[in-house]
Amino acid sequence: MSQPRPQFSSFSWITGRGASVIALTGFMGVSIFATAMGFQDLRLANLDQPSLGWREALPVWGMTVFVILAMVAALNAALGVGFSPEADGRLKKRIGLRFLAAAFYIFFAFWSVGFGYGFFWKELAGQEHTQTQFRTAIESVSNSVARSTEALTAVENSVTDATSTARERAEVEATLGGTCANRPGSQSGDGPLTRARFAFADRAEALSDDVRNNWTSQLGKDRQTLALRIEALSQGEAPVAALAIGGSEAVLLQQLANASNLESDQRRKLFAHVFDDARAFTAKANGLRQRQAPAFAARLDQLAAEVGPDPQSPGRPNPARGDDPSYCWDTVLNEKLNASAALLRNLENMPAPEFEFTEGPKATRAAFFNLARVLTSPFTKHGGGPFGEKEFIALFASIAVDAGIFFLTFVRSAMERKAERKPRYPEPFDLNPLLKAYNKHLDPKYDPRKDKELQRLKDDEIPLEVKPDPPPKA
Repeated sequence: MSQPRPQFSSFSWITGRGASVIALTGFMGVSIFATAMGFQDLRLANLDQPSLGWREALPVWGMTVFVILAMVAALNAALGVGFSPEADGRLKKRIGLRFLAAAFYIFFAFWSVGFGYGFFWKELAGQEHTQTQFRTAIESVSNSVARSTEALTAVENSVTDATSTARERAEVEATLGGTCANRPGSQSGDGPLTRARFAFADRAEALSDDVRNNWTSQLGKDRQTLALRIEALSQGEAPVAALAIGGSEAVLLQQLANASNLESDQRRKLFAHVFDDARAFTAKANGLRQRQAPAFAARLDQLAAEVGPDPQSPGRPNPARGDDPSYCWDTVLNEKLNASAALLRNLENMPAPEFEFTEGPKATRAAFFNLARVLTSPFTKHGGGPFGEKEFIALFASIAVDAGIFFLTFVRSAMERKAERKPRYPEPFDLNPLLKAYNKHLDPKYDPRKDKELQRLKDDEIPLEVKPDPPPKA
């Protein structure tokens, strides 16, 4: 006869065994969503698209659902859930199959935790990463413009300083004399030497004007434009000068000022445009340097030779010009001109600003690969990037979701094992011996002395006394 099954109310099921089912379903839903979103961002980054169509998104979500369900199934198999019981009620061990299921569970769990980390990282640290990209972009363009400005300023100052020195030495020669090492006794006045000194100063100033007109001034407008863009991007508002500029450049400055409020795709295109202009400026500056620096350095060398010593013996005047009344060996001016020529020859190419604006899906992909580098850094030579508090929290959240699935699956497996055990009921009491003894006592011919069973009980010293029923009354 089957035993009646206990009845449970819906409320008791929800608060009891059903609570683990509901919680497990919720954790699986969170895991599917986080994993699919992280996987989808990786696909978007590789395709370089702002969003996926349903044809591209369907395989992502389908594969994610399959992986999470396979992970839970492997975990159930590793815990022995669903195995048929033996004859004595114990579950079959099947150690090999359970170890294989555990290996598959670990593999699928790594999949879930990795892509889930990308999703949680984007939610926790994505905005901060974007702000960091802003600062990096501003610093990159600003440093590029600063290096070019420094180099051009050095060229202008060097040539201008040499020109100013030539003019000052000519004036000293006109008023005091004695500026030439080969003519220490020269007198002041308007003589051939003085006129030669002023003519030399005019040629040096002409060289300075050529440097300014054919080299540095050609970059001035571009440099000013980039400086205004940097100001708009760093301060979050268009410069006052933008009102006077007008046209498309004023619109661009306004967009740079509102870059943080733009859509990710628009912001990336805007930054790419600014960096392209910065690279064009750098290429133009390097091209001018390659064309103009050697030519102007040669002209400076020529001027320095006119006021220089003997090329074969730097410690004495040039004997080939000993009879030239306009020859002046000016050691101060010669050093200035030689230093300016050396500066022009030693100018290096200005590096173009780097542009890698990782935002949105590309930032998620970068975070995912950085996590892989951090985890494999003990086994490789290349370490990972920065891994701060928010990265740790994102990894913890992703692991916590899978840990919840593991714990609730373990709880349900324990509950199912308990339910599969066969209940043990007390054996029913056999009344046949009692009825047999009772029937014996009712028999008038019954003689207790001839009852072997009763005699055996007496021999075993069991205190059992059986009194015969009194004879019935007539």
